[in-house]
Amino acid sequence: MVGGGALLGDGGPRWGTDGKGIMRLGGLLSFHVIFQCKRYRGLVAVREVRDFRGAMVGRADKGLMINTGNFTKDAVRETTSRSTASKSLV
Repeated sequence: MVGGGALLGDGGPRWGTDGKGIMRLGGLLSFHVIFQCKRYRGLVAVREVRDFRGAMVGRADKGLMINTGNFTKDAVRETTSRSTASKSLV
C-alpha cells in the first residue's frame, strides 16, 4: 500500500480475504483496504465478487480482488453498484 503497511494472512477462509492494509494518499486521506488473490481458470462469477464484498462489510473502505482469470460482465457490473463498498478487480 502506498505510504502504509500490509498484513498478509488476515484471516484466510474464515474471512474470505488474503490480507489488509492502509492506503494513505498525500498525508490527507487514508483508507482501510483488504485484498484477495486467487488463481482462477476461466471466468470469475459475480458470486465470488459478492462473497468478497460480504467479507469487506465493517472491515474495510475499499477492496482489491486480484486473480489470474477474467471476470464475467455481471461481476464487473457488481463492482460499480452504488449500493456497495468500492472494489477493484485486477
